[in-house]
Amino acid sequence: MPSVTRRSRSLVPIFVVGAVLTGCSSSKSSVDTKTSRPVVASDAAPATTDAEEPPASTEAPPEEPAEPAAKDLSAFEVDFPVDEGVTIGTLENGLTYYVRSNDNPGGKVQLRLVVNAGSAQEADDQAGVAHFLEHMLFNGTEKYPENELVDVLQSFGSEFGADVNAYTSYDETVYELSLPTADSGVVAQGFDILHEWLTAATLLPDLVIGERGVVLDEWRQGENSFNGRVSNTIEEMIFAPTAYGGRSPIGNEAAINAMTPELLRRFYDDWYRPDNAAIVVVGDIDAGEMEGLISTTFAEATSRGSNPPREEIVLEQFTDFGVGSLVDAEASDPMIEITLPVPASTDERVIATRAELITAMTFDIIATRLTDDETLGETPFAEASVSSNDWVRAIDAPSLFVTANPEMAAESLDALAVEMERVYRYGVTEAEVARSMAQFEAAERDEYEARESRQDVDFVDSYVDHFLSGEPIPNADDGHQIALDIFASIDPSDIQNALIERAGMAAPQVLLVAPESDTAGLPSRDDVIALFEGLGDRDIEPREAAAAVDGVLMAAIPEPVEEVSSEQVDGDPGWYVEPTLLTFPNGAKVYLNPTVIAEGIVSFQATSPGGLSLVADADVANASAMTAVVAGSGLGELNAVELSQVLAGTSVAVNPYLDSISDSIGASGATDDLETMMQVAHLMITDPHFDEDALADFVTEVTPYVEDPTLDPDFAAQIKLNDLRYGPEPRMQLLPTAADLAALDLAQMDRIWDERFGNASDWVFALVGDFDIDQATDLMRRYVGNLPGDGTVETAGDVEIDPPATIVTGEVIGGTGDKAAITVQFNGSTEGGRREQALADITGEILTNRLTENVREALGASYSPSAFTSLYDAPDLLVETTISVTGSATDLDRLSAVVQENVNALRTAGTGGGEFEAAVEAMVQRYSYINNDVIALQLLKDGLKPDFDLMRELNVFEEFETITPDDVNAFMQRVLPADRYIEVRLRP
Repeated sequence: MPSVTRRSRSLVPIFVVGAVLTGCSSSKSSVDTKTSRPVVASDAAPATTDAEEPPASTEAPPEEPAEPAAKDLSAFEVDFPVDEGVTIGTLENGLTYYVRSNDNPGGKVQLRLVVNAGSAQEADDQAGVAHFLEHMLFNGTEKYPENELVDVLQSFGSEFGADVNAYTSYDETVYELSLPTADSGVVAQGFDILHEWLTAATLLPDLVIGERGVVLDEWRQGENSFNGRVSNTIEEMIFAPTAYGGRSPIGNEAAINAMTPELLRRFYDDWYRPDNAAIVVVGDIDAGEMEGLISTTFAEATSRGSNPPREEIVLEQFTDFGVGSLVDAEASDPMIEITLPVPASTDERVIATRAELITAMTFDIIATRLTDDETLGETPFAEASVSSNDWVRAIDAPSLFVTANPEMAAESLDALAVEMERVYRYGVTEAEVARSMAQFEAAERDEYEARESRQDVDFVDSYVDHFLSGEPIPNADDGHQIALDIFASIDPSDIQNALIERAGMAAPQVLLVAPESDTAGLPSRDDVIALFEGLGDRDIEPREAAAAVDGVLMAAIPEPVEEVSSEQVDGDPGWYVEPTLLTFPNGAKVYLNPTVIAEGIVSFQATSPGGLSLVADADVANASAMTAVVAGSGLGELNAVELSQVLAGTSVAVNPYLDSISDSIGASGATDDLETMMQVAHLMITDPHFDEDALADFVTEVTPYVEDPTLDPDFAAQIKLNDLRYGPEPRMQLLPTAADLAALDLAQMDRIWDERFGNASDWVFALVGDFDIDQATDLMRRYVGNLPGDGTVETAGDVEIDPPATIVTGEVIGGTGDKAAITVQFNGSTEGGRREQALADITGEILTNRLTENVREALGASYSPSAFTSLYDAPDLLVETTISVTGSATDLDRLSAVVQENVNALRTAGTGGGEFEAAVEAMVQRYSYINNDVIALQLLKDGLKPDFDLMRELNVFEEFETITPDDVNAFMQRVLPADRYIEVRLRP
């Protein structure tokens, strides 16, 4: 089906500057699946479509658009068929369940407890109760008192966040478990935990009081952030007049501080009842056995409270203009978002999905027009995108979002409004519809091609949505055919009519955000209303049709160059590793490794030694910026807009990047787009553009942070840590200087690019995924074999900086409110190799669990303490451990002391009490899964390192069988030195 999905809660669009050249914006995520001896990682969620977006004028144009001709849409006025592969049932007590057997990734089962109640169901005296209750269910049930539940889950190898999680929204609360299925007792205990969550919360007073600090820190990190303030402005503008007003899931500071067991118990008993909940089970299981287990586990569950009816919230139309303004110290540029919200449709028929797709295409076309204008010429804004504010079920709220150039907020708002009015009056072209639809067609094609490797989590999410809001769940064949029928039925008149209809139902809701230093041009509420009310009298000409693009990336396809050698590399079919190595006359090496991990998906990675280490000091700034410039420019004979048009119907994403010691290209996409991917990579290496507009975009986005890094306080703290670690070494800087920006030069970038990317002699390429090896070989002969190469083989320079030999501290003042954090970094020696990698992984897991227990649970001082221990084998062998703890600004001394106490306890007394076993089990579970990208990156190492043992390095998890607590203790003593570390404090 078309990938038009309702999203739970988005704040503001996330902007990515840099080196990513993509085709279809709604492309399917290349999540790897399939199982054999290792099972396959599913660490990426399925991609959703960001095309669902902006508003239109409320005034009629001088001449009303013609009345649309009637269409026969009767074929779409039917319900979606339900996939016969899922078992859906209801117990006598009203509990709904969904069960599906699926072997992707295999060896796992996904469990969900879905409660159809969120913050919108809170009584007036229950602010924040739904979310706080979610926290408390991890803090004790009748069978698993206090933190015993955490210990049990960790003993399964489950990691919080990855395998154990929950979320609370305005409308629902969902609990998530991911468990191994090798031991049926573990699965049964998982069901028991879901039952405890539904029926047996203890809500002890001392634990409620202790959890206040944790929830306060979560509130603090959100409310005192820029995104939090933007979110609050949108909530006040759009949601305040509705039943959702004042019902933000996190609650407020006063309510959190006053939380009591009685408040929690009343909400729990009222809403956590079987007739208001569902159990979802998908994975490597026997569906019949799971259905029986659901019955035996949950049949006796009963309602405990007053059984209030769960009535769906229905909203009135948004007939009044909304204007929300935010002047903020952490805003980098003026930003404008226009939302046209309407009450969400409750129609679950196919025709409703068709309407959602048309809306998405309407806003996508407007955003594309604006993006094209910005790419080819001067506009008052630097970037345009589609977004959405439909954070709740009852609202359908597509939006258009732009980042304005400094002091040009009013002009940017005017440009948005005029383009919407233009579509309202004159409609769109066939070519625009085809360009937009190509994205959705490509996403649908990719999803259908990968139907046999669809992930457990993808099925689970769709069943959760079906239970909560009736989202369709047809089987792959039915859904695909419905999608094709919908695509074939849409024409330009549908786009114009959709905007006319929405403009007649909703007054624009306009968000205006500006930095404190740039408020002069910010429109007032009266200005905004006057703009929209005056649109009908404006003289707006039809848009000039864009020149047609023939859809060809390369007019002349290179003739194949035969490889000088082809050999099979020792691998292991059980790990999906059976590579063929091709070596070409230009020196390039190519590994071809077909897998069925993710059907219809390929991963392409390439690297060569050198990176910034071989760039002169004077060239570092240009080298660091050039990948972003190339990604925003054209290729070959196509300018940036033409390139975007050619790639619109593909899922190709190509990402060039440099680090301190290597030059790299990463790409992914659908198997059907493999040749396009290879052509993009070939042109990126041989014929990139360096466009002035792309450089200007880079400078515009980076400049505010160069002038004031504390616009993003967390980033400023990272910069401080980096500076204390590496000093003034230019290759290690996270931001250019103002002088660097002023000196950026396209001609110099072109020269450096050719030096770093223009010689294939020492490059290694790896193609891993679902492809035909004969076809791939031909493509490599054409697009890699023809790359320039003169035989030069480079070695990366030594630009590593030794860590400080003493304790070094720093402080960053940034942010507002009481939001603060501590980051501590230790550096230690290592001999490298997979055993050291295993020890590093165990260390990071133990540290995280210790901090969670002692800082979050015991002290109630931090929402999400974490530790990461990383092993680096280049340019120097090094183990780096970074600990992060958020908290109150008044509590930093205590948090710092507690971090050191925990590290010192591990350093001196070592690990014990079952935490070693839990960490090892978590790592075994993690390394028992593999994906195409992991294989590709290991193949690159095989091509660069003469003594690399491919299968030994992939089989890291085998090391866990031989590692003892004493090994880990010795490792910690070595890599967590008491007299050498860096600590950075962030305070407001």
